[in-house]
Amino acid sequence: MMTLLLRPEFSPQYASMLTLVMGLAVAQAAKELGFEVSIKWPNDIVISKKKICGILTEMSVEGETGTLQYIVVGIGVNVNQQLSDFPEELQSVAGSVAMAAGHPIDRGRLAAEIVNAMDRMYADWLKGVWSVD
Repeated sequence: MMTLLLRPEFSPQYASMLTLVMGLAVAQAAKELGFEVSIKWPNDIVISKKKICGILTEMSVEGETGTLQYIVVGIGVNVNQQLSDFPEELQSVAGSVAMAAGHPIDRGRLAAEIVNAMDRMYADWLKGVWSVD
């Protein structure tokens, strides 16, 4: 699990898009490690038809001014779980990066790939947000 705290200076109406931006970043990070991934919009990352990641986004808005104070993006990635680690009722839909790879995954490297991809995509996305306001 990872959490990113962002303090953007844009209108709260754009905050929900960050879930999609993070989904793209996780997908890009998995691709950098050699996996074919898909995104089950808006917040699930899938490898080999099994969910390996979920993303949740929350924001805080100042009540009187409507100013966006911060956004918290939570990312949960199943990294080194095996099929037996999941409850039986989830085994047909849940997976992990290690299950797809056939070997354990370096969690630090995966986390670094996700943060690097998010940094690039967030910067690119902000350019579009700024041009809208």
